[in-house]
Amino acid sequence: MRGSVVSLGCQHKIYLFNKALHRFKKMSGRFNVDIFIYDIDNTPLKDLPTKNWPYSAYYRLIAFDYLGSYTDRLLYLDADIVCKAPLDELIHLSFDNAICAVVTDIEGMDKKAIERLHCPEIEDVYFNSGVMFMDLKQWHQQNLTSNVIKFIFEHSELKYPDQDALNMLLLGKTFLLPK
Repeated sequence: MRGSVVSLGCQHKIYLFNKALHRFKKMSGRFNVDIFIYDIDNTPLKDLPTKNWPYSAYYRLIAFDYLGSYTDRLLYLDADIVCKAPLDELIHLSFDNAICAVVTDIEGMDKKAIERLHCPEIEDVYFNSGVMFMDLKQWHQQNLTSNVIKFIFEHSELKYPDQDALNMLLLGKTFLLPK
């Protein structure tokens, strides 16, 4: 289920940006977790490329802006991500000058991205945008949602529009987490 956003903190909260999520309301009571469900209007995203990717691929950008007024840090995980270790250590992570902590993409993706994006600097740092631990204050100060959308419009040839744009705009501004 794309578009899920989880906020790390003392109390776990789950923010879901998707439709038809009534079963999550049942889970909320069963696991004693606050779940907030948002119905996203795709109108602001209507001109973004959707040939190979649904609108929901861009929901994270909206989520980062919206949730920034509720929390300073946010762990974004695509629904197909499996975490093999505890996440609680992230609470104490110092971002220093980084905007987000990320996990590099699968082996070989950086080489393909170098060719595709004509950017040798992304070798060994090209990340999977499905795993991002964000400093939302820095995200907003850099106006990254608008900049990512602008980058996608200006580079309509991107194979992975949001991921490629995020990698280019966050180059040198990420902290690599272990896989």
